[in-house]
Amino acid sequence: MSLANHLYQQRPQVYLAAPLFSKAELTFNLELAALIEKHLDVYLPQRDGGKVVDLVARGVPVKDAYKSLLSG
Repeated sequence: MSLANHLYQQRPQVYLAAPLFSKAELTFNLELAALIEKHLDVYLPQRDGGKVVDLVARGVPVKDAYKSLLSG
């Protein structure tokens, strides 16, 4: 598969920035992310934030950790 085809097949990705001051807001953010994920890939820091930290802690360079997050 060519790079152009690979890029075309990837779904757009969004960063869902939302308040997090209560359990109700976390629940709302998770539900909203689930709805959006029917059409787009979503990075929700409250849910996904630890992934980059975990990779970097295992020795993965920061730039590569972010690439890994965005690719899947």
